[in-house]
Amino acid sequence: MMKINSSTLIHFPGGALSGTATIIAYKQLASHPNKLIIITDATPFHPLDYNWPDQPSDKGTINIHEKIIPIDNCLIGAVHIKTGEFLVDQEIKNLKIKRDDPNWYFVVAHIINADLINTDELIDKNIQLEVDGTYRLALSKSHTACHLAALALNKLTAPFWKKLPEYYDSLGNPDFDKEALTSSRISEENSIEHYRCGKTLRKKGFDSQLFLTENSLTETELAVNNQLSNWCLDKKGIIISIQSEKAFLHEVRKWHCVFPDGKEAVIPCGGTHIKAITSREKIVVNFIKENDQEFSMVSKWVAASN
Repeated sequence: MMKINSSTLIHFPGGALSGTATIIAYKQLASHPNKLIIITDATPFHPLDYNWPDQPSDKGTINIHEKIIPIDNCLIGAVHIKTGEFLVDQEIKNLKIKRDDPNWYFVVAHIINADLINTDELIDKNIQLEVDGTYRLALSKSHTACHLAALALNKLTAPFWKKLPEYYDSLGNPDFDKEALTSSRISEENSIEHYRCGKTLRKKGFDSQLFLTENSLTETELAVNNQLSNWCLDKKGIIISIQSEKAFLHEVRKWHCVFPDGKEAVIPCGGTHIKAITSREKIVVNFIKENDQEFSMVSKWVAASN
């Protein structure tokens, strides 16, 4: 049953882990008939993004009819505002529907086991949503590490640009991450970014051949780690926020990071993050050369030495 007249109001950008909401629609998941999609007017749950699936969806529970039910997954759904056509996850990507298309609402699809709930009188039912805070924190830390490592990488790869690049990051450095990144995967343990330094990047003026030599990769890895240590271990700390902290799912959100020297980095981001770094941990990266054109960067948090 579908009754949707707005995109989902999301609270996870501000760090919310729980909240009350009203069920506005439910539907069987076509690919798994034993799964039920629950759509609420608002949610603290972060869903998997169909277009850039770097951060997994949150884990947690939904309390319906005084029954606590595990949420198996959270995906993004799209509902046509006139026809009511409902798409979920890759179906949206396959039709190339953009998030700013005014003909579609974008909603968080909470997936539960259909056998665990009686669908009678679900519509307009007030329910409680609870996110697994430990799991969220681990993913948020890895996502923050991903952004900080990318900014450090941009800074330390600047000497390898032989022509003025097309893109610069918000700190004023050539945006190597934007130009070369092909995939990103965030987990509880780390973040892994895969970069391709092939013909296209070379045409844009990046000296891939020099950068991917063993000596250059080793030196750049060391320099990135030194930069990350300087940022993370500064006693003034780093302050992080997402704007807006409450937004509708289709709206663009941005990661803001204020460094100890007062400079601010801004990166468009739909994920979750920690709010501060206070010199108790630091980020360490490891470069893995895949072949003569590609490498991966693994970023993870480690305890700071006394």
